[in-house]
Amino acid sequence: MTSGCRVAKTLEDDQYLLGHHTFFYNGNRIFADSIQQLVSQRPNKRILGFPLRLFIHQSANVNTSEDFDAWLQKRPNRQKRMRAIWSQKQIDQMRAYKEQFQEWKIRNGEPPSLINSLTFEEYANTINTYLSNKGYFKAKTTITKELKSERKKTVNLVYDIQSGLPYYLDSISVQIQSPIIDSLYRLSSDQSILKKGNQFNTLDFEAERNRLYEYFKNKGVYNFQLNAIDFEIGWDTLGTDFQLPVKLFIQDFRRNSENGILLEPYTQKKISSVSVYTAPKSEVTRQKTYDDIQFLESPKKRFNTKVLSGMIQVRPDELYSDISRTKTLRQLNRLGIFEYPTINYAYKDSLNDALDVSIYLRPRERFELEFGLDFTQSNIQDQGIAFNSGLNVLNIFGGAENLEIGVRGTIGRSANDVISEIGGDVKLRIPKILSPRFISKLISGDQEPTTFLSFGTALQDNIGLDKQTYSSGIQYRWETKANNRVDFTLLDLTLVNNQNVLNYFNIYTNAYSQINELAKTTPGTSSFFDGQNLSIPNGTASFIDYVLSQNSPIEANSSSYLKVQRVEERRKRLTQNNLIVGSSYDFLRNTQTNFFDENFTQLRFKIETAGNIIGLLADALKLEEQNGINYLFNLPYSQYIKGEFDYIQHWLVSESSVFALRSFVGLAIPFGNAKSIPFSRSYFSGGANDNRAWEVYRLGPGSSFSGNEFNEANFKLALNLEYRFDIFGSFKGALFADAGNIWNVADDVTDPKRRFDGFKDLDEIAIGTGFGLRYDFGLFIFRLDAGFKTHNPSLEKSKRWLTDMQFKKANFTIGINYPF
Repeated sequence: MTSGCRVAKTLEDDQYLLGHHTFFYNGNRIFADSIQQLVSQRPNKRILGFPLRLFIHQSANVNTSEDFDAWLQKRPNRQKRMRAIWSQKQIDQMRAYKEQFQEWKIRNGEPPSLINSLTFEEYANTINTYLSNKGYFKAKTTITKELKSERKKTVNLVYDIQSGLPYYLDSISVQIQSPIIDSLYRLSSDQSILKKGNQFNTLDFEAERNRLYEYFKNKGVYNFQLNAIDFEIGWDTLGTDFQLPVKLFIQDFRRNSENGILLEPYTQKKISSVSVYTAPKSEVTRQKTYDDIQFLESPKKRFNTKVLSGMIQVRPDELYSDISRTKTLRQLNRLGIFEYPTINYAYKDSLNDALDVSIYLRPRERFELEFGLDFTQSNIQDQGIAFNSGLNVLNIFGGAENLEIGVRGTIGRSANDVISEIGGDVKLRIPKILSPRFISKLISGDQEPTTFLSFGTALQDNIGLDKQTYSSGIQYRWETKANNRVDFTLLDLTLVNNQNVLNYFNIYTNAYSQINELAKTTPGTSSFFDGQNLSIPNGTASFIDYVLSQNSPIEANSSSYLKVQRVEERRKRLTQNNLIVGSSYDFLRNTQTNFFDENFTQLRFKIETAGNIIGLLADALKLEEQNGINYLFNLPYSQYIKGEFDYIQHWLVSESSVFALRSFVGLAIPFGNAKSIPFSRSYFSGGANDNRAWEVYRLGPGSSFSGNEFNEANFKLALNLEYRFDIFGSFKGALFADAGNIWNVADDVTDPKRRFDGFKDLDEIAIGTGFGLRYDFGLFIFRLDAGFKTHNPSLEKSKRWLTDMQFKKANFTIGINYPF
């Protein structure tokens, strides 16, 4: 018996499940969400065609307690034997467990979506009203039932919608009582949303009412009332011209008085004074004026009046404006040194023609201490503990500058080794563009300009080559308009010092295995061995030199020679200390309005350069040169240009399902003083947030299968598609497809399997497909994904498709929150 039949058995004879809604609009079938969403009833949700939640709900037994007691008493000796084994309290607990399980089924299942003919008229009226609001006043909707399956007791609802012809706006006239409102309206009438010839739409009338309200409030009409705006429409639905004359009414101000409501003409209000309280009134001991703004403060907490004045958009002798008020609150909030700034307006006197503005700023505590502790796991660290602590010093120099001092660290275990990392960061946040005035004035205060000065360092122990990293930077951030943000890094200085380069072959064991096996079969290498294997580091270094100096029997350009050459090239690149002096421009556009918005796009474009200014000044600085490479502070500086494009889009398919897409293109080209990209600036593929059919760093480059522990390159393509849906309760599911790879381009890598030499190499794109299970904890989402290698470019071309589509070869990844 199928699941549908089992569910049908639980229904009464006259009960039928809703199959789906079918809509016909003027004889043509439609799939418009705008109409479908008008019908509140939805079919029971299915997962791969199976109504799991409905099945769970219908399998619940509401008489569990009675059935349990009946089972106990069914046989005379059963209850006696039960009491001999368990106490009465334990038996009662068994009954309670059964009841709780059935309650869980009801709570997490989904009740049957039953057809109810009494709701047909309600659905039809809702659709007709919707169309009437669009100008189709003669719309008619008929709903009929269509039996889908008698065996599964499912019925489809068919909607026959006849819209009729739409009505259009004819002449638009106005009747405005207040002279000032009439004058303002005439100045903005060309911006009206209501135009003669437009199809009637109630949303246009609502939008025009809101437009006028905002317009008048921003033109000094402080007390303007939204309900003062009304429309009169010349209804003639029996006519044949389908034209509707419209009249706009704007009444005078309605003021409550002892004698009832009085009508008064609207007037524009000006700002008389602006007072800023940076301390409670009881603590105010002095007052000073700057830029026509009065600042009332306490000697205990002083704030830079010039900075605060720049954030305040309200000024004396200016007309009242809602926009100025909103901008002021936004600017004051972004300083991060006040709690909930408020702005109050009050009439100056009984004439009610001028406003006094009071801005109350409640300073936050100047020192804030943060501490965090977390358990961690990664590809390198089997298990560990991470901590972070920070000290925030607000308004450190009196100009709303905020200083952040942070310390972070991890300690854990990798195989049999204890590994650790500790680091510290110092960041100063300044609420303006810190630069010469002729540059900073190009970015207005409305764009929320911010400068970040930062310095940080980190030290690793028993992690890779035990790097010590120093970084510092000068970054500017501003918003060009809503949803758009720019991050311009004027200076990005990074120094990577590999402290344990002699440990390379202990870390990169695959590279060691390659040369170790080759050395065993090469004559003249016995002195390089310690027992049965090459010694590290002396033996490995001697063997590599033995081969590349062409003193060994291995011929130049042979496959064995090229293997050793590639191992040595990679060793030099990964053990080389890096000095990166660069700049970058990062543009981000994000239309997501809030965390729950699932209909949005996000676009990011970044361009980064490094070493170019130093390269131009190399001769003037008289830099040391060795073999065509310039050295700064005894280090070869990196020189490259890098560009990235990242695009994300989400579509809300239904109330409980989302389709998500991400595409990424990144390319970094070394030139001048460098033949390769620093490891920290290169690309990798695979892992929980990339191509989930491969482990992190295990995919690519190209069609190579090096087995290296950390595969990276300087060119990356990626495309990810994911369909997300609810299962039941907090459990969610996903189906996904990931595509992409990394390649080497225009650097010192010569292996054709690793290089991207043209569009023909696009057949090396790896494709992974799979499914995932998620659990929503509220604050975060726990994610488990299973990825299958659908197209594996490392295999022979004839074996790349579907060869590894086996569950035992699946790659399981764990992640927190969604990957994109």
